[in-house]
Amino acid sequence: MARRRSVSTVLDTAAQAKTTGELHTEAPDSRTTGINVPADVHALLRAVAFKRAKEQGGRASVSAVLVELVRQNEKQLRREAGRYLDLIDLL
Repeated sequence: MARRRSVSTVLDTAAQAKTTGELHTEAPDSRTTGINVPADVHALLRAVAFKRAKEQGGRASVSAVLVELVRQNEKQLRREAGRYLDLIDLL
C-alpha cells in the first residue's frame, strides 16, 4: 500500500519543483523514519551534511551521511545482526 503524503509535504515538493525546476522524490525502496540520537551526534551529522552540501552542491542531508556510514560498515553490521536480519526480512 502506498504511503499517503501530507498536504504540507505535497506543497513543499511543489514549491521545490517550482524554484529548482526539478521534482524531488524518495527512492522507491526508502523509508521515512524518526530516530533519537544524542544532541552532540546530531550536531556532528548536521555539520558534515552542510560541509558536503557546500563542497558538492545540493541540499544538506543528515540521512545521506547516515546511509554512507552504514554502507561503509555494512559487513560488520550484518555480522552483528546475524540471524535477526533474517527474521526482520520475514516481517
